[in-house]
Amino acid sequence: MIGDKLIIEQHHTDRASDIRLLVAGRPLDKFVITVAGESGAGKSELASEIARLLTEGG
Repeated sequence: MIGDKLIIEQHHTDRASDIRLLVAGRPLDKFVITVAGESGAGKSELASEIARLLTEGG
C-alpha cells in the first residue's frame, strides 16, 4: 500500500538484475514490465528494484 515500507532482500535484487539483463540492449525507448503474484509475494519490492536498476544503469 502507499506509504508502506519496502523490505528489499537480496533475492529481490537478484531477480531484478536478471530482468535488467533481459531488457538491456533492446532498441526500444519504452517498454512495459508486468509483475504478478499472490498477496505478500514481493511484487512491490521487485518492481522497486527493477525501477532502481534500470534508472541507475539503463
